[in-house]
Amino acid sequence: MTRKRPELFERLGPHVHSTYVIDVTELPFVLRLRPDPDAPGLTAHRRTERLDPDATIAGPFSALFDVMDGTADSDALFFSRDISISGNTEAAVCLRSALDDLEGSIIEDLVHMSGPLYAPLRFALTRLRKAKPGDQP
Repeated sequence: MTRKRPELFERLGPHVHSTYVIDVTELPFVLRLRPDPDAPGLTAHRRTERLDPDATIAGPFSALFDVMDGTADSDALFFSRDISISGNTEAAVCLRSALDDLEGSIIEDLVHMSGPLYAPLRFALTRLRKAKPGDQP
């Protein structure tokens, strides 16, 4: 991702070394994101684990997926309280702006980089995009 989307890391500016916890509320774990281009990381952690993030972004899978896929207005999701932010809001807003400014979808990029998993992930992505709220993916 650092080679394919260097502009994402550039747009993070001073927050490129921040740590973000992404809390998909339906999951029994949280994700820790470090967008450092020299040592990027995305790891899963128990909810009880102390991670000390700079910012936490929480919400249902569908809302967070749509933000990552570039198909949702993240400001509208925040103001409707579908997504919540805690901690360093400047870091969270900077990440949101970096994602919003990208052409296309980071999720699409990840699917294309998945090698032998391309076909099943492409199928799953198509299903997720067609799912209506309340449907089972």
